[in-house]
Amino acid sequence: MGVHVIKRGSDEQTFAFCKRWLTAADSLRAHLHDEGEGFDPFRYNETATVGFLVAAAGRARMLALPEFTEDCKNLPEGRVRAGRCDLWLASEDWKINWLLEFKQRWYGPGSRRGLVTSLNDAIKCAVDRDKREANVRWAVTVYCPVDKWYEQSENERGGWTSAKALEDLAAHVDLAFCLDGIMGPAYLLLKKLPGGARSVARHQLRSDILDK
Repeated sequence: MGVHVIKRGSDEQTFAFCKRWLTAADSLRAHLHDEGEGFDPFRYNETATVGFLVAAAGRARMLALPEFTEDCKNLPEGRVRAGRCDLWLASEDWKINWLLEFKQRWYGPGSRRGLVTSLNDAIKCAVDRDKREANVRWAVTVYCPVDKWYEQSENERGGWTSAKALEDLAAHVDLAFCLDGIMGPAYLLLKKLPGGARSVARHQLRSDILDK
């Protein structure tokens, strides 16, 4: 059990806030596994993952609301309509106030380009949201191994090149963590969108950045 830091960025306040949140998530995940006969909230879908992270935020004394109302941009003729972001997250003193869009990806032994695709999907969603109710927009992708990982020995898992690919991908985001333990790894990569971000293509990553 533990939160492994892969990329911490240069903003210590932001890093400390996110580390506190995910440390609470790691502890809650272990508790659910022990008391729930092997239950792992990351093994289901994006909705379950976000709901679990909301509960972890509460444990960390943060404010969190899933499916929070927000404006959608990039509509025809400049129109704006009400929409929803996956998660609104704030510190108890309101000094940190985030809007987060999530994607979830299950990776296989040799996954590479698909890892980038999922992150780019999250980036698109984050760019398409207004930041009227939040100071900062984040694109977040949660990566977990496919079921095959659980069926293999530790030696066999050593041949999974996708773990190294995820660490390489972390170089292109602002924060990256891995929640590990008996339940298996869950990687969370977070990319911050500039306040004036409007063009999706400008902020998405090249699809070939993990190609050898």
